[in-house]
Amino acid sequence: MTQLEIRLLGSSQILREKSPANDFISNKVPALLAYLAVTRRAHSRDKLAALLWGEMSDADAKNNLRQGAYQPP
Repeated sequence: MTQLEIRLLGSSQILREKSPANDFISNKVPALLAYLAVTRRAHSRDKLAALLWGEMSDADAKNNLRQGAYQPP
């Protein structure tokens, strides 16, 4: 299992196996990860897409969420 560390105080950092995980498709992906970690509950895809990409059409927002949620190993 991959170790993931999220640091939100000061400059936020996301570390995967103690190395910076900076290979995100969008700068909103760390915000998504932080939101999910802090709230510690399930959220609908519609809500997450609207929260982070509310300025886009529903289809584009859901596409960004789908691409952002997938991070290859």
